[in-house]
Amino acid sequence: MQDTSNLKNPFVGLRAFEEHEDYLFFGRGAEINDLLKKFSNSRFLAVIGSSGSGKSSLVKSGLLPAIYSGFLSVGKNWRVALLRPGNDPIGNMASQLAVEGVLHDKTAESDIPYKPIIESTLRRSGGGLIQAYRQAHLPPTENLLIVIDQFEELFRFSRYEKETNEGKSDALGFINLLLTATQQQDYPVYVLLTMRSDFLGDCAQFRGLPEAINEGQYLVPRMTRDEIREAITGPIAVSGAQIAPRLLTRVLNDVGNNLDQLPILQHAMMRTWDAWHKKKKFAVPIDIEDYEKIGRMTTALSQHAEEAYAELTTDKQRLSCELMFKALTDKAADVRGIRRPTSIPDLARLSGSSNAEVMEIVEIFRKPGRTFLMPPPDVPLNDHSIIDISHESIMRIWDRLVKWIDEEAASAEVYLRISEASKLYKEGRTDLWRNPELAIGLKWYHANIPNAFWAGRYNQDFDQAIDFLLKSEARALELEKEKARAARFRKRVAIGAIIILSLIAIGAFISALLVNNARNEAKRQEGIAIENRMVAETAKIEADSSAARALRAKGEADSSAARAVRAEKSAVKSAEEATIARDNALIAQEKAEKERQRAEALLLTTIEQNKNIAASEYQRLIREGPTEKDSITAALWNFKYFAYSYHLDSLRNKLGVQRAVQKNDELYEKLYYSLMASGETKTELEENRSFVIEQVGAEEATTTGQVTEKYSLGNSSAVTIGIDKSSVAITNPGWKDDIMTFPGKISAVATNAADKCLLVATEDNTLTVRKYDAYGGYVENVIPMGGQVTALDYYESSDVIFFGLKTGEIGYIKYDNQKDSKNQPVYRNELDAKVTAIDFFIKDAAPQLLATSSKGQAVVYELGLNTAMIEEFLKENKTLTGIELPESVGEIKTASFLQEENRVQLITTKGVYHWNPFVTELSAKLEAELKEDPKDKVTLQKIIGETTFY
Repeated sequence: MQDTSNLKNPFVGLRAFEEHEDYLFFGRGAEINDLLKKFSNSRFLAVIGSSGSGKSSLVKSGLLPAIYSGFLSVGKNWRVALLRPGNDPIGNMASQLAVEGVLHDKTAESDIPYKPIIESTLRRSGGGLIQAYRQAHLPPTENLLIVIDQFEELFRFSRYEKETNEGKSDALGFINLLLTATQQQDYPVYVLLTMRSDFLGDCAQFRGLPEAINEGQYLVPRMTRDEIREAITGPIAVSGAQIAPRLLTRVLNDVGNNLDQLPILQHAMMRTWDAWHKKKKFAVPIDIEDYEKIGRMTTALSQHAEEAYAELTTDKQRLSCELMFKALTDKAADVRGIRRPTSIPDLARLSGSSNAEVMEIVEIFRKPGRTFLMPPPDVPLNDHSIIDISHESIMRIWDRLVKWIDEEAASAEVYLRISEASKLYKEGRTDLWRNPELAIGLKWYHANIPNAFWAGRYNQDFDQAIDFLLKSEARALELEKEKARAARFRKRVAIGAIIILSLIAIGAFISALLVNNARNEAKRQEGIAIENRMVAETAKIEADSSAARALRAKGEADSSAARAVRAEKSAVKSAEEATIARDNALIAQEKAEKERQRAEALLLTTIEQNKNIAASEYQRLIREGPTEKDSITAALWNFKYFAYSYHLDSLRNKLGVQRAVQKNDELYEKLYYSLMASGETKTELEENRSFVIEQVGAEEATTTGQVTEKYSLGNSSAVTIGIDKSSVAITNPGWKDDIMTFPGKISAVATNAADKCLLVATEDNTLTVRKYDAYGGYVENVIPMGGQVTALDYYESSDVIFFGLKTGEIGYIKYDNQKDSKNQPVYRNELDAKVTAIDFFIKDAAPQLLATSSKGQAVVYELGLNTAMIEEFLKENKTLTGIELPESVGEIKTASFLQEENRVQLITTKGVYHWNPFVTELSAKLEAELKEDPKDKVTLQKIIGETTFY
């Protein structure tokens, strides 16, 4: 017996046999003859079989060597392009046709870019393959054979790639190239493909393909017991070894009817050979103990894969391995599961690893004796290598991989559901998600931490899908907060009702007690009065009966009469005292009722007035620092720092109010908030105004003493608007405080300090003009507006009231203080939503009007070249033109022009922004300065400091 110690393992494992391994390929002689007969009558041959039936091995190690040997009538001169469709079927075909010795010789020595030229030719038309053959100028005796292995990869578009139709379009072009080439007879071009039988139905999606397959189809039969015996004993005999008869019988019995019988058999025999070879007892046949050691056919593959997995030493490697295998398999596109060859850079991105780390893991799974991953171990890996699973059977047999594949398919399914829902939501055809869909989506999101690159394998709407999911979560959280607030409010109301009812009961008890005491006292006094009246009547009777004796004893009678008079007076007095007692009882009852009301009022008004606004630390302000030494650039950065600092200050104010609201836990605490402004200007007050209104809400207030916003009126007066939004309080040292209430809620306020004028717009579509003098305030005019005013400003020099409406219209009133004057509103322009701010200002002697909307629109209108032209502006009846904010800054709450900074300040839901709308004049100024003296950095720095910044 020859020395087998240096022989290679004759079994290839999970992968298919290659052309050069035909000397190890046994058991398919009859099938090879059938294929040659079939191919001799057709230029198109489709080898069809189930997964694991040996299609690829039959073609590569069986049919191709027979073709090279000249068993076809067309000769033995063959140029073969062997490829798989992958994700780029036409590009992959071009790459293989450009390989030296296929369409062109000595391509390595040539500077001609054959691959792009061939690909361009292929993509030009359905006859591109024939055209590429003609351009190669091959001898007429040279046959071209296109071998497409794993043809089913072409159908991967069937689920998610067809959403854009790109995958199907490329597949259609590829199939047209093949069909056109095989339907002509002028050039010797042949097509041979292998395909899983469970994908035959997918062929119907392409016109002409089912017909071609029907004419040139060969269905690979299952190997008989004798053929399997030959496939086992043949390679062992070639290697000079022997197999024990009992092991051969055992293996044949274990093969059974498993669809993956051939790759599992090859893998089990490869592992059994290795176990036998390690013993170095080459004279002893391969026996059952070697077979048992590797776990037999039932568990050999899974056990072997676990051994490879166990060589991963870190958690990061194990996680990367999991993500890599999930990327190399595809069950999401089709439940049958297919391989998905992927480049090393793409695997690195999907697994969060480097190319080197990916290659290290791949090497573990493709060591000699392990054929789980391709390319084979004798092919060096580089950054451009394509990694593939050696056979689909590993997807069905390795238990760990089965679990990973199911997880990946489920993850892709959830993502695609979210993506589809986000698309419908964007089109207005569905709402944001609620539970249980939202719970499933969030669980998937937090468990998988997906990224755009991973999602791109399924569709390209990742950002839209995640935005939809997070918006759904935000709304769900808000609904939960509202439910919690409602529950707390109901609880507080119940507690308050119990307390109030308790106080009422106590008050009623006290009142009843007092009334009862008073009633008893009245009865006692009434009894005394009755007794006194009876005494008086008795005395009178006695006086009458003694009348006769009175005549005889006048002095005695006079005395008795006197006593009777005194008794009668005493009775009258007793009756009066009884009446007083009854009155006292009623007074006591009324007092008890007042005490009850006072106790109730005390409960409702005893509320904490202010909360300490907690300031929180924010992330570092400077996201990018100046790297240039140029002073002009440095000046621009300094201005950016100032603007960002101002922005962060406003965010701190907002955060403070939010935390104060969140910490409100006592009964009815939300009914009262007080905002103390740090400055005297309208701008500083309006910065806080939007935050308080947003956080507290007008509907939760009850009394005027609760403050939302303040304005100055005159030198020392102050205007305070209650949170109830229906009252205004005016305070002024030396004046009596003035409180004014309105039938509707206040929607806008403006003041004029010079004229001591207060403008109040309410939701009943009226505008009230209230003036103040040394004696107090009085209503000068009430103007019907025809719409709800949401923003106001007053230019006293021309008595012009500028306003904006909830519906977006902008207009003015030329105000006349005579009540019988018309004071008609005039509308000139319209914004895209509710007007949130109107501010009249003068810039370089030219009157300007700033208007903003709740959707983020901001426009500055020029009303003339100088203030004298205001009257002309009022007479014109045309739409204004203005400079509009070019960027989106979120919902604008309020805005004003800052004279000192020469900028518009925008208070938005995102923070505070500064905007210079006069960029055109600055650009002109800058251009002029550059022409005059481009080195004048001082002037340039000044101009840069005035440029626009958001």
